[in-house]
Amino acid sequence: MDFSLSESVAIGEAVAEAYRPKAEEKEKSGKGANDSGGATCPRGSRDETARTNEQAASVAGMKRRTYEKAQAVIEAAKAEPKRFKSLVEEMDRTGKANGVYKKLKNIKAADAICREPPPLPEGPFRVIAATHLRDLPLWRLLVVLADAERVFGPNDPMTRRFAEVVQARLEKESDAMAI
Repeated sequence: MDFSLSESVAIGEAVAEAYRPKAEEKEKSGKGANDSGGATCPRGSRDETARTNEQAASVAGMKRRTYEKAQAVIEAAKAEPKRFKSLVEEMDRTGKANGVYKKLKNIKAADAICREPPPLPEGPFRVIAATHLRDLPLWRLLVVLADAERVFGPNDPMTRRFAEVVQARLEKESDAMAI
């Protein structure tokens, strides 16, 4: 009987649940795979989770890595059904887990990139985040003007325009203080 990958993973998870207590007991006691005290499989060479996943994958009729990839896609779909349900459907339709798993990794990587703050610009200037120059305090305008004159020169058109804005602001604030 042919099962879809999501059905095979469900079968594998049921098998893994059955093996898990025995695996945890072996892990605590330090015994190897054949209860020989670890003589055939040195402790630490493979953890019990990988061994349990291998047994579950074998029962599900796939390799351990394919099983783990399909399991990751299904777990993502359980956590966020609206976003990842289509990936499970694609995986079941194609019968392949690798391509869908790569798509899942790409989506998660893109999410991580979107959560990162934007990189700071590089150059010999200070960063100003304001929608309008009028939003900046006067002291900041004077600092920016000094930076613009140092970087671009006093005769640069942008520097001259900025100097005009600062001068108008100075006049406006001096008139407000005179009142």
